[in-house]
Formats: sequence, C-alpha cells, structure tokens
Amino acid sequence: MGGVYPGGGGVLHGRPERPGVRREGGLSAGGGALWANVGEAIAAGVDAIHVDVMDGRFVPNIAFGPEVVKALRRRSNVALDVHMMVHEPGHLVPVLAEAGATSITVHAEACTHLHRVVAQVKE
Repeated sequence: MGGVYPGGGGVLHGRPERPGVRREGGLSAGGGALWANVGEAIAAGVDAIHVDVMDGRFVPNIAFGPEVVKALRRRSNVALDVHMMVHEPGHLVPVLAEAGATSITVHAEACTHLHRVVAQVKE
C-alpha cells in the first residue's frame, strides 16, 4: 500500500514525514478499490488520509472532490489531510471543511488573494 510503512515512518508523495506519523495517499488507491484500500490503511494504523483535490484547471487531472472527503469522513475518524490543487481555491475551502477535512493545504500561486484564503482555512 503506497505511503504506509510499518515501523512508524511515512512517505507522502515522496517526502519524508514526521516519525510516527503514517499517511496514506488517496491517489495510490485505484478508483474502484478506494474504500477497500482506505479500510486496510486504517486497520494498518494510519494517522491520516491524504486527499488530493484537483480541478482540471490548476493541474490537468480531476481527482477527488468534496463528496469523496464527506464519504471518507463518514467511514473513518482519522485525520483527512486535504491538498487542494485548485485554481482560486477559496470557493471550496468552506465546502471541504464542512465535508470533514481536518487540514487544508492550498498553493499560494493558485490564489489571487492568498490572505483571504488563509483566513478561510484558519476558520
């Protein structure tokens, strides 16, 4: 299972994470097998699920959106680390927070008014 390493270390899209924090990247779970892979990751002891939200504009792929975040929240109580690869993400911040995101990351270069988006994330 990509991103989950027994022994406490973890890798999130190739970057070392804090020791003791294990995260599973949602994109490593193939479409139809997503829920099974999430269940296996939780059973293996992950601390968080990393969710890439893409809009097809800021980055070319369209992946998971608020409905997947909401469904993940219904199925688990692990942290949902949402990485927004979205042009002008401000409109989605409240929707993802309501859907159950634990943390939200945006790209500065995708925001015309970064300070406003950061304020939204902090709420």
